[in-house]
Amino acid sequence: MRELRVRLEAVTPLLLGGANPKGSPELRPPSFRGVMRYWLRAALGGVIGDSNLEGLHKLESAVFGSPDVGSPISIRLRPLNIGRSRAYILPHKNKGRRDGLIGDLELVMTQTRKQDTVIWNAACASLELALTFGGVGLRSRRGYGTLRIVEASEPSIATFPKTFSGWKQHVSRVASSAIQAARALADAQGVPLSVLPVGPAVYPCATQ
Repeated sequence: MRELRVRLEAVTPLLLGGANPKGSPELRPPSFRGVMRYWLRAALGGVIGDSNLEGLHKLESAVFGSPDVGSPISIRLRPLNIGRSRAYILPHKNKGRRDGLIGDLELVMTQTRKQDTVIWNAACASLELALTFGGVGLRSRRGYGTLRIVEASEPSIATFPKTFSGWKQHVSRVASSAIQAARALADAQGVPLSVLPVGPAVYPCATQ
């Protein structure tokens, strides 16, 4: 069994619903799997094209499963130093407050079935994409649910930098690694790559 342990810090409140969406927030693996699947789809669309829906479904299912096929990737969450923070869902209004989670947690990702390095690398790449470019939970597109990598058991998963130049290198590395992982996954599953344009598109009407 292959395992990755990542210590995360919730920089902004995690607005995660439990069994009762309006009840107390809970650390739930499906919330993390969902955002990882979203970013894997984004990376795959960049290498096989976004019109190959059958190919996208095949590659997503190979990593995160489908209604017909279980996922070889398992995710568990463990609270380390988690507290609650009352957050405004709409900051410009004095109503709509909701409990969120703030503090440290550990994400444990395991490959439970056959040890396929290509699938493992794709899962790791999707995790890094999700944590670098996105967030988890409600209002993640408005800054909530931002997580910082504090420590990881695998050297390939880097902690977040603290300088602007460090972030430029980090973003470039994460994006490049995700593209390589997506290409390798497509090759392994027999899904053809998309022929992307070499240069920027030219629109004569826009230059007149």
